[in-house]
Amino acid sequence: MNLAEILERFDQERRELEFPYASREATDCVVRHVDRYGCDSAVVFSSHRPEELYEGVAAEVAYFRQIGHDFEWKAYSHDQPENLVERLRSLGFEVGPEEVVVVAEAECVLSQMEDPMCEVRHLSDAEDLDDYEAVRSKVWPEEDGARRMAHLAEQMRVSPESVSVYVAYCDGIPVGSSRSSFHPASLFSGLWGGSVLPAYRRMGVYRSMIARRAKDAVWRGVRYLQVDALPTSLPILERLGFQRLSLTHPCVWRFRR
Repeated sequence: MNLAEILERFDQERRELEFPYASREATDCVVRHVDRYGCDSAVVFSSHRPEELYEGVAAEVAYFRQIGHDFEWKAYSHDQPENLVERLRSLGFEVGPEEVVVVAEAECVLSQMEDPMCEVRHLSDAEDLDDYEAVRSKVWPEEDGARRMAHLAEQMRVSPESVSVYVAYCDGIPVGSSRSSFHPASLFSGLWGGSVLPAYRRMGVYRSMIARRAKDAVWRGVRYLQVDALPTSLPILERLGFQRLSLTHPCVWRFRR
């Protein structure tokens, strides 16, 4: 893979693509995705000169305060200005843990996957999210689960082609949950929220969910898989051939505390 070309395409899509669950709004320096189903929006692309950043942040805070949305500034290590994450932290954003953006060719990942160690089901009905939430809430108990589940259910109902939701089962017990995102104009399928109950880790559950999502991406004709990987999943992904593209941090501004 030519990582420089892939990064260029990745940034182009950050600037240009609009998704069914969010309206795209662009200014000279930022691209926003404004949540259609809830109140959690994002700045998905930004590029400021250092002397412009303070004024630019103030403008985004004012904008999202006016519409009543919390928002995440999706900051990447290659974004301008340099040290964007630390600059946002100093301006009052809550900065989450570092994630490594990794990519791999979907067909290459799928070709090396062994038979799944557990059953992975694709949930096609928004009414069937109970098992997904049962896993997610145990792995991430501090998150606002009800609000997030309502958002996901609405996305599944309104634009089912943009998201696939999965639950992994061992002996009929839900032990893993994950999602994939799709866009017809994108070269990437994003793999999100891969969660496994602690008692079932190191048993191939996470790999089984990667395999199922890679299979579905290949079936849809998607070329690359992309993951924002935490330290827990990064070694598994790198063993499967994923390569590092950038670093990112979730930088969140909350009005609702």
